[in-house]
Parts: sequence; C-alpha cells; structure tokens
Amino acid sequence: LGGCGRPGFVRAVGRAGGGSLCGGAWRVEGRAAARLLVDVYARRGPAAGGPPAVGDKAQALRQTMLALRDGRLSPPQPGFDPSDPYDWAPFALIGDWR
Repeated sequence: LGGCGRPGFVRAVGRAGGGSLCGGAWRVEGRAAARLLVDVYARRGPAAGGPPAVGDKAQALRQTMLALRDGRLSPPQPGFDPSDPYDWAPFALIGDWR
C-alpha cells in the first residue's frame, strides 16, 4: 500500500473500504480516549440512557469533545483536568464526515 505511519494507515483504511476514521495527533491518557470514542459512537445511534443521537460523525465528535472538555463525561481527577485540551483536542475525523 505504500507509506508508513499515520498517512499510510489512513490510505490503507481508505483502500480497504473504510469511509472514515477518527484518529489522534498525539497519545492521550487511555481512559479519556476510550470515553471519548465510546461517546462518539453512542451519539451516532440512539441508546437507552445514552446521549441524544446526532446527524453526522463530525457533529458527534464535536459534541463529545465539548462534553469531555466541560467535565460532563469524566469529572476532574488527580492527574486529569478535562478542561485541558491535551486529552480531547488531538482527535480528528478523516474521510466521510456524514
């Protein structure tokens, strides 16, 4: 497939038929990343007791990032400040945003 690192991975996912992927620009604390991704997927489809569904992937990611930033997904803890963009800012949606 050619390439290496993130650009090569993005290219491979696209060639394999993946319409989009959510990736991070740098490593973040695992629990914050897991919570963010679980909430993004929950916002894509209605679930009992979950967040309200939104229309597209980009909006789901945006709303999740804001919820994490505001402390609605994970409250402040020793070593984790949700208002610090380090744990939520590196995520980006690549590909089909719908």
